[in-house]
Amino acid sequence: VMFVDYTASPVGPYREVLYIPGRYRFGGALRWSIERIYVSTWASVVNGRRNWGIPKDRADFDREPEDAGHDRYRVTVDGEPVASLDVTGHGPAFPLPRWLTPPGFRRLTQDYSGQRFSLAPEAFGRIRYARVRAFTANPETFADLGAGDVRAAVAVPEFRMRFPVATTEPCDPNAAAP
Repeated sequence: VMFVDYTASPVGPYREVLYIPGRYRFGGALRWSIERIYVSTWASVVNGRRNWGIPKDRADFDREPEDAGHDRYRVTVDGEPVASLDVTGHGPAFPLPRWLTPPGFRRLTQDYSGQRFSLAPEAFGRIRYARVRAFTANPETFADLGAGDVRAAVAVPEFRMRFPVATTEPCDPNAAAP
């Protein structure tokens, strides 16, 4: 699960919460695929679907900074809760080098509207430990995470991400999702 607050992007600032449950088999390769994602702007919905096949939906995001390094996020759709997160970053922040994760491990593949989109985004910034004080997700609108535990959490201040142009190929729109 990732909560991201983009202060700038080609479609303007926006927030997102997304769920990637693991890697799926696409042909002969295991690839990451976003199962559920909500974003705060329609521009992000439209461009995410069109450019990368990411199944974005629009939601309302509230952020309440509480004290130094502690943030509370709430995500709702039509007033109904989707997810909430209370998190505190702590400790020093270290550079997150681009080369740390090889392209094959960060390959993202999405099937959307009869097309298979594939790309290897890059993320960089600074990384530090975080502590999740509370996390909830509505299993009807996001993911059923009630039985899970937070194993690790990080905050990435000065976060930047680059999404390259995706390669596309036709896929069977009637095939079962990966």
